Amino acid sequence: MFILRTMNKNKTRLIGIYGVVMLTGILSLMIVSAVLFHYSAKLPENKESNNGPYDGFALQRTQPGEKFDLAAYKHALQLASNETKSLVPGTNAAWTLEGPSNINGRINCIAVHPQNNQIIFTGSASGGVFKSVDGGISYTSVFDEFSYLAVGEITFDPQNPNTMYVGTGDPNISSFPFIGNGVYKSVDAGNTWNYLGLGNTYIISDICVHPKCPDTIYASSMGLPFVRDNNRGLYKSTDGGLTWTQLLFISNQAGIIELIMDPVCPDTLYAAGWDRIRNNTESLVTGTAAKIYRTTDGGQNWTVLTNGLPSGAMSRIGMCMSGQNHNTLFASYVSPLQELQGVYKSVDAGSTWTTVNTASLPTNVMGSFGWYFGQIRVNPANDNDLFILGVDLWRTTDGGTNWSMATPSWDQYIVHADKHDMLFLSPTSFLLAADGGLYKSIDNGLNWTDADVTPTTQFYRVTVNPHLAGEYYGGAQDNGTLGGSAAQLNNWTRYLGGDGFQPLFDPYDPSLRYYETQNGGLYYDDGLGGGDFTIGIDPADRRSWDMPVIMSRSDNQRMYTGTYRVYRIPDAPYGSWIPISNDLTDGVIYGDRFHVITTVEESPLNSSVLYAGTSDANVWYSPNAGSSWVNITGTLPQQYVTHVLASPTYANTVYVSHSGYKSNDFLPHIHKSVNNGSSWTDISSNLPPLAINNIVVPEGFNDALMFVATDGGVYASINNGGQWTRLGCNMPMVAVYDIEYDTLMHKLVAGTYGRAIQTYDLDSLVQQLTTSTDEINLSEGSESYHVFPNPATDFLMIESSQFLTANVVIKILDIEGKTYSCPFNTTRNSIRLDLSGIPKGVMFFQLTDEKKHTIATGKFIKE
Repeated sequence: MFILRTMNKNKTRLIGIYGVVMLTGILSLMIVSAVLFHYSAKLPENKESNNGPYDGFALQRTQPGEKFDLAAYKHALQLASNETKSLVPGTNAAWTLEGPSNINGRINCIAVHPQNNQIIFTGSASGGVFKSVDGGISYTSVFDEFSYLAVGEITFDPQNPNTMYVGTGDPNISSFPFIGNGVYKSVDAGNTWNYLGLGNTYIISDICVHPKCPDTIYASSMGLPFVRDNNRGLYKSTDGGLTWTQLLFISNQAGIIELIMDPVCPDTLYAAGWDRIRNNTESLVTGTAAKIYRTTDGGQNWTVLTNGLPSGAMSRIGMCMSGQNHNTLFASYVSPLQELQGVYKSVDAGSTWTTVNTASLPTNVMGSFGWYFGQIRVNPANDNDLFILGVDLWRTTDGGTNWSMATPSWDQYIVHADKHDMLFLSPTSFLLAADGGLYKSIDNGLNWTDADVTPTTQFYRVTVNPHLAGEYYGGAQDNGTLGGSAAQLNNWTRYLGGDGFQPLFDPYDPSLRYYETQNGGLYYDDGLGGGDFTIGIDPADRRSWDMPVIMSRSDNQRMYTGTYRVYRIPDAPYGSWIPISNDLTDGVIYGDRFHVITTVEESPLNSSVLYAGTSDANVWYSPNAGSSWVNITGTLPQQYVTHVLASPTYANTVYVSHSGYKSNDFLPHIHKSVNNGSSWTDISSNLPPLAINNIVVPEGFNDALMFVATDGGVYASINNGGQWTRLGCNMPMVAVYDIEYDTLMHKLVAGTYGRAIQTYDLDSLVQQLTTSTDEINLSEGSESYHVFPNPATDFLMIESSQFLTANVVIKILDIEGKTYSCPFNTTRNSIRLDLSGIPKGVMFFQLTDEKKHTIATGKFIKE
């Protein structure tokens, strides 16, 4: 992996070698590096790997060696979605979308109104359904009230386009849990929806509506991907979806990935089978069920089409039908090696097939993970104009003699990599769905524009930029590291490619930033070029796909990370990482990916106190900066540890959260210890049994104010876990993987996995926990300071609108002018004063800089 730097409007941009920066002399090296880097994130699914972009979800929620407990997961979501709103003031306001809307998450499917191509619907991998009535300029979410937001199919009724169907679940099946619960129907052009059933099929891949008998509906299913069952296959309803009958069942490990109805003879349908199992221990993408099945009597009888088609085990199959002749079909096959095996054409309704020439195609059009794409499209006005959807979009206009790339190469980021659906607005106007959203060409593919402003980015990690108020950064699935705010909703910036994880800012140097990619790739940008930031970490160490990395609150050059052991770097970014622990996991029992460090923490009150948590349920404590470690797991659940958080208020208090689902056992999700792990108390209280992914305890509230990120949104407590309330009135039932507290703006920042970054204004909630808040307007400068709690007892918080230097001096005076000294910690935009040695009464503080200039004064009451 190489790092390049370009300057854009005085902002330093780190770009993983994607070929965005075309530098003379190294272009060929860049292209090779781009291919290696992109494909390294997409390991062939027949091989076991150290986690993948979606494996992490399943691993965190399943005991090693066990199957994911679907019943418990569904029950938890149901409890959360049925939750009645608490009357706690300040918890029912609206979340604010910060963005991005210009760098989007994966779109699985597109549907365009048959009579008005300005009306476009998109189905997101985990963000729901969006509708545009202006050709893609703006969108409205129309599916948010439901618990399952993975969408794989959107279909219009051919007779009445106001009637529509949505199939839930992600047919690309990277891993659990992007399942659905069946089929939904709208009779008002997609504005409202009703449930039609098929909940036990979990992933709907296609829906076809009879053009003359609209109550006759066909729905194909891939089933539940991590178990073998008999609910896969093709279903039919003759009463508008009230009841369903299974018509075609291939096997307990194979479903139907593609379904085509002949519009002239609608009792003729073509179904493509696919063997697909995906769980913690097995990834099956190839099998003998990969065949095309045909019925000519509405599904009563089926024939396997063979004449000229491949035999033996194959992977995913794509199909399309000519717009010129309904008897002409095209099919693409993915080989067991996960590359394009071949393209085939039939002119007699599938009875015989001939091979389409693909000799001029590169051998790696599928990037060695063809199971993820498997789509072929034909121009409805020209049977010789074919498209293959892979990492890039490939096209032939002469029936296969010559193939060329139909979009700019993915490494230019004009059109995102990994293509999943394509729809024709006209013979020369196209829509294309990819891992980065929706793209449009109106000039036969010569130029492409972003036609998607839906906030569907899937974030793993978020952070607050301490140097620019209200600006947020995050690491996103297949979209790298992104930064921006609501003010630039449609103009966020990408700083690094790959799968993005934890970004970090140096609190004193605005030019120094840190970025992370999958499997622990660490990079820094110091404004001078940057580089690799993993020197000293053994490349053979097993590690999480989302390797934890933190910066010390007391020393900006000291950082920590964890593989299966904890590392420290004392002189970031130019030094070397040093291991400061032995293996903190149980060792390798179930495989490398089951035994890694998942969270590392340093106490904000004592930098010698460290904590670590592991994927195999261990929690560790070090009182001496890593010289020795004590296992403090004790009575904690035997589940994946998602977060260990040291209290910002009490030196011996620590919080631990877990993820996992188990039927009939309402596992505690968050625990508290007031003695550094010697004993634990469950503070889950009334939380629904959702996996908890992250904890925030803001400074300044005696730990009363708490937030947790869960698989069903964000929950808040104002009494240290005594009671929890789902936060906000407008966040759909989407997983939130990470949250941060913006101390300057008094906002909670949520990194959702499917609905971008959102913030929640906490002023009304904070007012319940503080008697008053003084705002001091300075005589020098324009910044303001917030002081709380006031009156104060044990500590006082001073928050600045600008960054505080490390050399700030604080003086405390009483009303008689007597001065007192007190310990304090400076953390980016705030100062925490220890008032334990200060007498009760009216007190004043004075802040001075290194030149002894007064920068702030204020008054508070010590009780």
